[in-house]
Amino acid sequence: MVLDIVSLGECMIELFSEKSMAEAGYFEKSFAGDTLNVIAAASKLGSKVGYITKIGGDPFGDYLLESWKALSIDTSHVLVDPSGFNGLYFIILKPECEREFIYYRKNSAPSTIKPEDLHPEYIKNAKIFHTSGISQAISDSSKETVKTALEIAKGARVKTSFDPNFRQKLWSTEKAKKALKDVIEFIDIIFPSAPQETEKLLGISSPKDVIKAFWDFGVEIVCVKTGCLGAVIGYDGDIRKVSQKLKVDAKDTTGTGDAFCGAFLNSLLQGQDPFKASEIANIVAALKTLGRGAIKPLPDRKTVEKALKSL
Repeated sequence: MVLDIVSLGECMIELFSEKSMAEAGYFEKSFAGDTLNVIAAASKLGSKVGYITKIGGDPFGDYLLESWKALSIDTSHVLVDPSGFNGLYFIILKPECEREFIYYRKNSAPSTIKPEDLHPEYIKNAKIFHTSGISQAISDSSKETVKTALEIAKGARVKTSFDPNFRQKLWSTEKAKKALKDVIEFIDIIFPSAPQETEKLLGISSPKDVIKAFWDFGVEIVCVKTGCLGAVIGYDGDIRKVSQKLKVDAKDTTGTGDAFCGAFLNSLLQGQDPFKASEIANIVAALKTLGRGAIKPLPDRKTVEKALKSL
């Protein structure tokens, strides 16, 4: 099976309320996870995608599998641990798109994935392999699995994509920096966020300097995400700021950066250069914020094309 994008990581059950944790009488069930969100966005735009992860044998497992299949995500390499459980998080949406999270994920099924669980041919047959810093952070075995998968992809000349997605609650800055250093030689495309994340991981806040630093590490395409301002792209010796042109009344920014990554990779696969891919990815990210959650508001190709024509 040849897929456009294969992604590796963790997806969790989401329980959402518009009230505070103390006041909420009920929570709405959904799901999300950074590497899953990326391929969901790409799938909505036409890419053929697959996911590598583990899920627990609790009742949420069936829900996740059926939901992923409904998004046209290949689940043939999703492992099921009958005795494991699926992580979950509670989210409260606050005014002005601020969010409050509470996580229950330690020792969940996805965190038990190990290098021996990988099927190299599945990765080798993809056009792009994507993973993230969160996927490294959830456990030592997952960190080793990420590195092994990137090595497999790089060795097979599959384009590799990585989002550092640094989360202070998951691990220390020093551990995140070391983990990034351990895999940087295998990364072709990287999506750091500036300035907060890049200051911690590189000690650099300027997107232009971030790009030059990653170029020095050998990364081919550097896409520095700068939130609602858009992105700064570095490719083939050229650095360009690609501003967000679509102005929207954002309702929820959850998963916006992941939507950007998915749209960017999809556009590359469609033959767009990284600068044009970023323009399209900006639009997809903006459209995603119009609805609540990381998955449901993801736009399809027709919606994106209509938005592009309106600019």
